[in-house]
Amino acid sequence: MQKKYCNWLEYAKLANNIAGLDELRKGVGFKQNSHHQYDVYSHNQLTGSGCYSLSADKNLAFAGNIHDISKPKAAVKYPYGNGKIGHHFPNHAEAGRMFILEMDSSLFQKWGIDQVYMAELVGAHSIPVEFIKSCRKKKPDNGVLKSSNYDYLEGNILKQLDVRPVKTEDALTLFLADTYAKGYPVQNRDIIRFAEYLYQKHVDGRFNPIAAPKQTRHSNL
Repeated sequence: MQKKYCNWLEYAKLANNIAGLDELRKGVGFKQNSHHQYDVYSHNQLTGSGCYSLSADKNLAFAGNIHDISKPKAAVKYPYGNGKIGHHFPNHAEAGRMFILEMDSSLFQKWGIDQVYMAELVGAHSIPVEFIKSCRKKKPDNGVLKSSNYDYLEGNILKQLDVRPVKTEDALTLFLADTYAKGYPVQNRDIIRFAEYLYQKHVDGRFNPIAAPKQTRHSNL
């Protein structure tokens, strides 16, 4: 893959322009859950800078900064550990897609961003995580992200992305940046490794099958 160089001054202008959106500001201080170290607003910002660092692409940077724009509106409270209150965000990706389609087009035009593609990318961003969640419901012992299951997970995630009007490499770059931006609770380590595996294999071009996690032909899911 050809090396791209980041223009961080240009990125800062883009991020600052997006950061003041009222819908994004609703995420300031908005607590997520045990899988996220940061509030919704900070998570969006970290995902945006992560996307740009991985791709040097303003379109992906834009997507990262707004990918969870509808989380506060979609939030459902739930209790976890020691009386803490967190939130689940059912269908937030689709809600984000619809919201972006209805946004004022001037911001997208200013930065030369395809508004419809941006909406579709945001709408598809949760496909990897949602598929992993569905597998965990069938296998609740938390062994879903073992390397022996990578082929099965990868194949099903790619199938779902293939029917969406987005580039697979864009969706997988956003997935990795989104995963990094959750912070580092212990339970995120396995999904970080899997997101890195997908990114290196399908986007970065540095995938080395000799050094890849050992896999078996058949998944035990």
